Amino acid sequence: MIALKILGAACAVSLLLPAQTDTAETATHEAPVTFQSRVNLVPLPVVVRDKKSNAVGNLTKDDFQIFDNGKLQVISRFSIEKSGAAGETKTISVERADGSAPPPAAAAPAIAGHFAAYVFDDLHFNTGDLMRSRQAALKHFDTLDNATSRAAVYTTSGVSPEDFTSDRKKLEAALNRLTTRSRAQTPNSDCPYLSYYAADQIVNKSDDAAFQAAIAQSMACPLPPPTVSAAQGVVRATASQVLSIGDNETHTTITALKAMVRRIAAMPGQRTLVLVSPGFIFPTQQEEVSELIDLAIRNNVVINSVDGRGLYVDSQFDASRPGATVPLLADYEREESRESGDTLSLLADGTGGTAFANNNDLAEAFRRTGSQPEFTYMLGFSPQNLKNDGKFHSIKVKLKDSTGLTLQARRGYFAPKRSVDAQEKAKQDIEDALFSREEMTDFPLSINTQFFKTSDTTAKLSIVARIGLKGFRFRKADGRNNDRVTIVTGLFDRDGNYLSGKETIVDLHFHDETLAKHASNGMSIRASFDDIKPGVYVLRLVARDTEGQMISAANGAIEVP
Repeated sequence: MIALKILGAACAVSLLLPAQTDTAETATHEAPVTFQSRVNLVPLPVVVRDKKSNAVGNLTKDDFQIFDNGKLQVISRFSIEKSGAAGETKTISVERADGSAPPPAAAAPAIAGHFAAYVFDDLHFNTGDLMRSRQAALKHFDTLDNATSRAAVYTTSGVSPEDFTSDRKKLEAALNRLTTRSRAQTPNSDCPYLSYYAADQIVNKSDDAAFQAAIAQSMACPLPPPTVSAAQGVVRATASQVLSIGDNETHTTITALKAMVRRIAAMPGQRTLVLVSPGFIFPTQQEEVSELIDLAIRNNVVINSVDGRGLYVDSQFDASRPGATVPLLADYEREESRESGDTLSLLADGTGGTAFANNNDLAEAFRRTGSQPEFTYMLGFSPQNLKNDGKFHSIKVKLKDSTGLTLQARRGYFAPKRSVDAQEKAKQDIEDALFSREEMTDFPLSINTQFFKTSDTTAKLSIVARIGLKGFRFRKADGRNNDRVTIVTGLFDRDGNYLSGKETIVDLHFHDETLAKHASNGMSIRASFDDIKPGVYVLRLVARDTEGQMISAANGAIEVP
């Protein structure tokens, strides 16, 4: 991730406490974040839709039930997220530090608040389906709101990406570079032809029926092996090759999707990943897929999916194949096709997204998947007596009254293989808060800014954040009231790209009388950014304390003239 590595690199933050404060009662320094964390929380984004497929937003915590391996759980987290709310950005006034007249007030600048990464699965697409998906995407990009939305084009192979932009020509050029890069067999040219699913059955499952069916297909090829024994060798070699290619392409796809989630997680607003794919199976990589879903949830990334195959056509009706169609192998092809579609649904359901499948209207597919659902319920629970054994736990989320409603939610998770590292988890929490637009108000937090012109083209931007200490849960020890506060300030351009950030840690050791005196006044934190060019920026500030594990965050748009 970008944030904390850079944030700790160059800190220019100072602490301003009221003059009466005994300096021995505070200490400011740079250090790793060491917040205590609530561990083993399993987050569950849930979308509920009515009969017209509209998202429902009027349910309460008591309307839901969560089952972990069939056991009813206590819902410890519940909130409702409304699409669009997090993207609203107010304007922060910027004062001239030299005392001259401030710039005239202006309307709030338009700031990108929704980021959609379109990931085309060129490792699994055939040429025809990929080209149809590309044409639908071209038309869809014409409808994007360039003022508040940014789109990016990526591929699972990692070739020819285009990062987030509002430039339609750049997006079109990226789409025109798309081409299929699959190394898998082609059923209309390879004989014997084995699907990835059939190869897994033969090699990993020792499925003798599949092995014999593949031998029969090999003997029916235009150039058949001379003997059954030779056909057996051909089938074994073909199955091993198909399995190796399939495993590699699946692993590469999952790895690429994780990288895309991490990339879009660095954008300050609503985050949607649209996976455009024929689907894929993962016979030996279930844990990696679960990790992908966990990563997306932690970073508030919704995965929507478009099945680029359109309406399903059974392979048994394809008369262009060079060899005879063996019924069992055809069944395995159908099973692979079904499971490939299930994977797309699994990723969407698990992250609160939308899956569009078995429909040739790809224009409608992009329209539906290019945005987040209007309402998403964020549920969570902490499994009791969870063992660090790495085993899979199935999850079932139910509505007590589901009449006329459908529900989508993730289907399970893997238990950790080791104890959760609280320090690393806390770093992730504060980074997640920084790359968000959500206003958090566990304690009072306000921002003021000033700028100093350092040249005709650059300025120094000074930020003063005021943090109210009222409500802090200090830990009493040695006659002192102790707590630690970590403050992070991030600067983004108007397209949402992260530019720079500052971090500091303040250790508080107040005597009772000092705490009573300054509980209401709070403290001020000052940060500065040098060599800022004129333009519009988004400022984001996050503060969190150790003892109460409280967090507040504020953001706004600023314009440096």
